Amino acid sequence: MDTDQKITRLAHVVVAKHRDNSLAVVTARIRAWLDARDYGWVAIWAQVAQDICEMRPSVRKPAPEAGRARLGELMDDPVMDVVVQDDDGRRREVHDTLKRVKRRLGR
Repeated sequence: MDTDQKITRLAHVVVAKHRDNSLAVVTARIRAWLDARDYGWVAIWAQVAQDICEMRPSVRKPAPEAGRARLGELMDDPVMDVVVQDDDGRRREVHDTLKRVKRRLGR
């Protein structure tokens, strides 16, 4: 099973368990990993959130929370440099994923 299949399966598990609150649960995971500055997990949970939005467009989107880091701040963080290890392609992929999730969450 490749990574995309695992992420899609995880999205299905979250939806089965949390139904209409599934996106709120995933958003909480994303925020927790952002606070921990573990951007690899942020990217994984962001993809899960995107899959949930595609599977169930009717799920309730959580309200935006004030005081969260802007995308530019996340991308310029020294930890991000370690995560992507000077790989511009990977940096662009992480940037695009975070940008899509922030847009979907209305932030």
